[in-house]
Amino acid sequence: MDAAETLDADDEDDSIKDILRQVKIVFDVLECFRGASAAMSVEEDARVTRWQNLIRDLPEAAGQ
Repeated sequence: MDAAETLDADDEDDSIKDILRQVKIVFDVLECFRGASAAMSVEEDARVTRWQNLIRDLPEAAGQ
């Protein structure tokens, strides 16, 4: 393959096309994750860890 040549989904077989479509969906979903934080404390004789994740809904048109 020539280094200047580019490929896209139309140049690939059906299994590669399917993988590329799934990767796009995964990236759309990852946009929902905004962050996470954790805090650890000792309460009586127990170590307690609390997590908070920030997740936003996908826009209605995403993934279509």
